[in-house]
Amino acid sequence: MGLSETDSVGSSNESRTGEETRTSTVPVYDDRFRRYGRLRYPLDDQQSDQENKIPAWSRTKLQTPRWKVNLNLFKSLIAKNLPSIDKQGRSPAHQAAADKHEEIEREVQQALSDGYGPVVEGFNVTITKNDIRTLRPGEWLNDEVINFYGNLIMARSNASSALPKVHVFSTFFYKTLSENGYDKVRRWTKKTNIFAKDYLLIPIHCSGNHWTSAVVDMSKKKISYYDSLLGNNPKCFLTLRNYLESESRDKLKRPFDFQGWENECPKNIPRQQNGFDCGVFTCSFIESKSRGEDTFDFSQADMSYLRQKMVLDIVNKMLVE
Repeated sequence: MGLSETDSVGSSNESRTGEETRTSTVPVYDDRFRRYGRLRYPLDDQQSDQENKIPAWSRTKLQTPRWKVNLNLFKSLIAKNLPSIDKQGRSPAHQAAADKHEEIEREVQQALSDGYGPVVEGFNVTITKNDIRTLRPGEWLNDEVINFYGNLIMARSNASSALPKVHVFSTFFYKTLSENGYDKVRRWTKKTNIFAKDYLLIPIHCSGNHWTSAVVDMSKKKISYYDSLLGNNPKCFLTLRNYLESESRDKLKRPFDFQGWENECPKNIPRQQNGFDCGVFTCSFIESKSRGEDTFDFSQADMSYLRQKMVLDIVNKMLVE
């Protein structure tokens, strides 16, 4: 966010519990800031932690998620802590934090505003106002948004030697394969050797009104099916195994070795609790797997933030880390 660990965000900050008022003047970072883009103010009752140089978040072993900027919580931080300080009296770092928040919010709102025409072009795809508005709260994501996001995932993987190598299939791939057979998708990978990838990530549109995903993990020899409504899809495993066999015979001129391979449909995953966030869950599942994650650090409560983050990612044609 442009702040160093020693920057001051203001002259003072107060936290009240019951009748007791505690004051701290120096905000510091912790892992929750790394996740949510917010500051932690050490309070008097945390003094022993500071003296021992062991912050409370470390002793409680909070995991370090990947998200760096949470627009909603950062907005709360600004609203709560900035008004108490006259704008002219803010430190440069304090004002920079406020300006950055306002810039992000303007960018998101401008993208989601009413109107027509293109918003961004890339990967031979044009994202229009109508497309990007599917990222408004309560809307179903469309193919264009999910496909553009999948291309961003692949671009990040291709640009990094530290990340797994992935191939994200088009949202039209599984439907075409399952309804029309291998011959209709044979040329879709003519420039890609899927067997050289670590993960194959496949968004799936089920029954025309629900998004799910499948992940082929080449190193662990596993096909996983992720459904935020915890549904099952045994046909998916058969379809993808047949695809791997046909692709191997066509591209490698040999049958695929399925020895040691297994299928899984895990239920201990983030669960959708409404009828419209399935597309965001699907994008979040494949984004997490593209980083090699075995667990997922998001939930239904994060969907509003993730929608806004996806807007930023798409508008900037780059995944925000």
